[in-house]
Amino acid sequence: MQKLLKAFVRDERGVSARNTPSWPASSCSPVVGAGSAFSTSFSGLWTSLPPWTTRSRNSEKPAAGPERDPGPAFPGSPSSSAYRFTRYQTIVPTLSAVIRLLVLCALVWLAVYDVRARRLPTSIVLGIGALFFVNALVVGMPLDEGIAHLLLAALVFLACALLFAAKMLGGGDAKLASVIFLWVGFGLSLATLTLISVVGTVVSLVSLATRNMNPVQRFVPLRALAMFSATRGVSYGVALASGGGLVIVLPALLRFISAR
Repeated sequence: MQKLLKAFVRDERGVSARNTPSWPASSCSPVVGAGSAFSTSFSGLWTSLPPWTTRSRNSEKPAAGPERDPGPAFPGSPSSSAYRFTRYQTIVPTLSAVIRLLVLCALVWLAVYDVRARRLPTSIVLGIGALFFVNALVVGMPLDEGIAHLLLAALVFLACALLFAAKMLGGGDAKLASVIFLWVGFGLSLATLTLISVVGTVVSLVSLATRNMNPVQRFVPLRALAMFSATRGVSYGVALASGGGLVIVLPALLRFISAR
C-alpha cells in the first residue's frame, strides 16, 4: 500500500496506462448519455454559478442615511461609499477573470505538453490548485462553499486513485482531474464531466485512428496529428484541460461582461 501511494504521488503520466487505449471512449459513452438525460447545457454554466461569485449592482448597496447637505460636489470622490461600492463591483470580477485566464493558459500548456510527452507536471497542476484558493479569497467565497469544493476534489481524487491502482489512469491525469473539480464544485460538476467525456471520446477515437501513423511527417498538421497516436497511450489530459478549462473560464467571463 505504501509503495502504491508513493508511486501515485510521484507519477506524472497524462496517459491511459492500459495496453488497449479504447477504454476511455467506451467508458465515456454512458457518462455522455447521463449528461444529456439531465439536459446539461451551456446555459447551465450561467445559472449554476453560486451567488457569491458575483454580486448584483443593486445588491449590498450602502443604506441610504438621513438627508443632509452633501457639501461641495466632488463626482467620483474616493471618500464616497457609492464610489467604493462601484469600484468593488468592477475590480472583483476583473481579478477573478484574470486568475481564471491564468488557469486556462496553464491548462492549455498542460494539454500541449501531454500530447508531446504524455506527462502532466505535478508542479503546474498544484499551481492551478493554489490559484483556486487565491480566487476564493478575491471573490469572498463562503467557508461552507469552500469546504464543499474541497470535498468534491477529495472524492474525485479517491476515485482516480482507484483507477490508478487498476492501471487505467495515469497519476498526472488523476491529480489534474482532482484540481479541475476543486475549481468547478458540485454545481458545475455534471457539466464538467459531460464536456470532459465528450472531448475524451474524440481524443480516444483520434488516438485509435492514428495508431499506425508514421510520426515522421513533412507537413506540420500531420506531424501534430501523429502525436496523438495510441501507441504511446491516450493523452486524456487534453480532455481534462479542454473541458475543465471551458467550465472554469466561460462563466466568469460572461459575468464579467455583464457587469461592465
